[in-house]
Amino acid sequence: MLALLSGAWLLVGGAIGLLVYPAQRLGVVAFVLATPLEVWAAFATTLLKTQSRLGAVGLINLARALLYLAMLALVARLGLPGAYLRQVAIAVLALAAAWSVSRLRPAPRWDRDDARLLLSDGLPLLGVGFVVSVQVSIDRVLVATLLGTDALGQYSLAAVLLTVVLLLPGAVAQTSYPRMLRACGQSGDAVALRPQVLRRTGTVLVLASAAAALLGVLLPHLTRMLLPRFAAGIPAALWILPGVALHSCSLPVSNFLQAVRRQRLHLGISLAALALHVSLVRLAVALGGGIRAVSMATSLSYALYSAALFAAFLHVTRPPAAGAPAPVQSMQPGPPG
Repeated sequence: MLALLSGAWLLVGGAIGLLVYPAQRLGVVAFVLATPLEVWAAFATTLLKTQSRLGAVGLINLARALLYLAMLALVARLGLPGAYLRQVAIAVLALAAAWSVSRLRPAPRWDRDDARLLLSDGLPLLGVGFVVSVQVSIDRVLVATLLGTDALGQYSLAAVLLTVVLLLPGAVAQTSYPRMLRACGQSGDAVALRPQVLRRTGTVLVLASAAAALLGVLLPHLTRMLLPRFAAGIPAALWILPGVALHSCSLPVSNFLQAVRRQRLHLGISLAALALHVSLVRLAVALGGGIRAVSMATSLSYALYSAALFAAFLHVTRPPAAGAPAPVQSMQPGPPG
């Protein structure tokens, strides 16, 4: 499936890119090549996670970051072509590194039932990832559209804080998600994962809250000292911190819903939360609010999204009634709930 999709992308993406951007042929070629390379690198990294080779994953990610810095000289010397070359080279090296240290060597095989299962399970997962990525960036689009680019410049402090605080749950997920998959695959019991998810959620809540509190104390002083032109964006940045901390807490629950094949439920909640987010921001602006009101609406939507996911988690893992058999979440192929 991955090989077929990569081949289709090379043909279709390359053709569209060259037709739309005929003056940027080198950039089109680099982008079209780098995209499947990154997809295959992510696949190889996922194989490492299934083997609990999390140290190797961390080293590869660190090496990528260092290579980006080390190859700045190439960009400085060659300009834009150097940037294109750097992107492709790093993708190649990441793929080679992940594949070389993996103990798994998947062999190509085609099976119609497997393909149908991959699509039925994978498309909702892809949808969740896309919706969540839009959810954490739509506020900037709405600020630029509804309030203008000057307001977006002031709002950039809030955007930076959102990105920084969301790094914490991502680090926790590097270890929690593979363990959830393994535990659920061994027992087939979603309820058995409840204590682990609660612990992870508590850990992320403490870390994200501490980071948000620290940033809330330091940000006003550092901004007025180093970036005085952005001082008008401080209230918006401070208001977004509580919501981002709560949004961070949703990641362990999000991983749980994926591990027990409830990705369609997850997708429905995410779509509803995105629609609510857009509605709240538009209402805040319609009532005469500025970037501070946008941050307040964004924080509220994040809090409601996390609460909805947590309610879904509690529902899926509710203890069985007295005398009833324990619910079993099958990990065998079948329609995801």
